[in-house]
Amino acid sequence: MNDETNHAAYDPQIHPLYYLENGKARFMYKGRHYTLFKPKLGAGFYIKVQRQGYRKTTSLHTADPERAVMMALNVIDYMLTGVDPEALREPSHASADLVTRSYRILAMRHGLKETTVAGNISALKKIIGRRKSLKNFPMSRLTGKLVREFIDFELDLVQGQGEAARQTKLRSIQSVLKQAKSVFKRAFHSRYEDAGIYLGNIEGFLLEQAEMPASVDKEPLEDAVVEALDAKVEALSEVRPDFHAAYLLAKSTLRRGEIQRAKWDWVQMKKGHPHIVMSADQKGKRPTAIPLDPSIYAALQRWYKLTDDKEYILPENGWAGERCGYFMKDLDKWLRNEGGLKTDKTFHELRAHTLHTIREKYGLEVAATVGRHSEAGITAKHYTGKKQIPANFSFQ
Repeated sequence: MNDETNHAAYDPQIHPLYYLENGKARFMYKGRHYTLFKPKLGAGFYIKVQRQGYRKTTSLHTADPERAVMMALNVIDYMLTGVDPEALREPSHASADLVTRSYRILAMRHGLKETTVAGNISALKKIIGRRKSLKNFPMSRLTGKLVREFIDFELDLVQGQGEAARQTKLRSIQSVLKQAKSVFKRAFHSRYEDAGIYLGNIEGFLLEQAEMPASVDKEPLEDAVVEALDAKVEALSEVRPDFHAAYLLAKSTLRRGEIQRAKWDWVQMKKGHPHIVMSADQKGKRPTAIPLDPSIYAALQRWYKLTDDKEYILPENGWAGERCGYFMKDLDKWLRNEGGLKTDKTFHELRAHTLHTIREKYGLEVAATVGRHSEAGITAKHYTGKKQIPANFSFQ
């Protein structure tokens, strides 16, 4: 390229000339002189811009003078005109793999469970594409378009299967989006920057939403279904007392993960009544004492005499993150096939039935407390549904 071409292409408003003097970079932009400086040896460049009598110092996150000048233009535009300085963010150097590895450390430090962290990262991978490497996926590609492509792909999977399947898929999509976006929660942004990771403009990714699924009131299991299942599990207790014990823990409102981690020292007497006492090391992060039905307490005592494991209530048979994973899968299969429980969320439904019963007898607030929910609305929406109309109801 000759000098004539260079001169024709040059625009001082896009690529201002600069010179270095005593470690400072000086240039002119839009009729004003600016100086970039380093506060200490080895640091990156900073710029001070005055507006309405206030002088603001901003890091440009680079020691390269040419790059610093280009980034400084965006700071100036933002300070003087309100234009968003996206060039301050460097998405090109940050891969999804780098971000997720940092997220894992941050999340664990902030008390999130390992299974929660793994689930959130897995959701992000699902949106990006299972076959794509996170190491080769730059943050600059995390856009609203990517979310829309994911939504379209998922909905195409159930096309022609009816509205019920479509609504189920919408709920699944909503859950995946919520989990994936948790990796980029606002509270972590400054932490990423502290680690030298600049996410760039991911507002499109964060703000893009799927169609809201239709609101459906929770329908708890009918009492007759649970009573029939109780009888089948009781009959099975002689052959599979471990199945019986896990089933009783689910009916005592323990979550699937809690059932696998449950220890014998959780079972305690408080004020003369049996309880399951859990520390703050649980989903709700609060110590909890759950009243235990005396008949369930007696059955657990019988199982304690039979099992060799005097630390955990259920024997270990699983993998990392799922201590009793294979055992729980076998029980899932039995509950659906032999037990006749027609649902994919067997343990959730048993827990929900107990909370529904508690709500009917003692009210929503008591059910929310026993369920260890931070808000009663969660109990009503996902567990107990609307309060049932009594069988003897009458307008008379």
